[in-house]
Amino acid sequence: MGEIISLDDESDKKFSSFSAIPKEFFEDMESSWKGRLKRIHIDNVFIEVERAAEALSLAVTEDFVPIVSRIRVTSAPLGGPKGEILYAREHEAVWFKGKRFAPTVWAGSPGEEQIKQLKSAIDSKGKKVGEEWFTTIKVEAALARFHEAGAKAKAKVLEILRGLSAELRSKLDILVFASTLLVIAKALFSHVSEGRRRKWVFPTLAESHGFKIVFEKMMHN
Repeated sequence: MGEIISLDDESDKKFSSFSAIPKEFFEDMESSWKGRLKRIHIDNVFIEVERAAEALSLAVTEDFVPIVSRIRVTSAPLGGPKGEILYAREHEAVWFKGKRFAPTVWAGSPGEEQIKQLKSAIDSKGKKVGEEWFTTIKVEAALARFHEAGAKAKAKVLEILRGLSAELRSKLDILVFASTLLVIAKALFSHVSEGRRRKWVFPTLAESHGFKIVFEKMMHN
């Protein structure tokens, strides 16, 4: 058991972390399986999740960060463009949220190409999330890959944990029997110790004359 279950101080419990993606996203997506088992037993799915997380970070950096950088440069105190990369918890997604960021005149300046790639974010039912939420084809593909890798990792962890549970269940009867014997043995030991303290002795039957006559007649017949 100790060779499989992960310990509190193990580094395998660390969630994925990238500067362009809110940390809460990875904490929520990976907390259901990461840190439960030692990595050596799920290394293949662990690697898949790591690679998918890196691909998601790259997609967000390439498609969203240039827009955010552009907004920061051109921001105005009142009524200027706004935009940031946020974790949409309800939809388990990382999207761009902004308004008034599209240029009135396209001049090929930094960030314009990424703005052209944006499309409205939609929920699992295919409905538009809102007027201010955006994503790209690349980011959506990376999100799907990450969720798929996470689902495989969770399934693998549950499979191993179920196996451990079945193994423990098969040994439960033995453990119950052993614990029962232990309780009985302790009770007998206490009883004997108390008897020795009080100098108890085993009872003996007193021999009577009538009983001896009856016994001799039985033997004679």
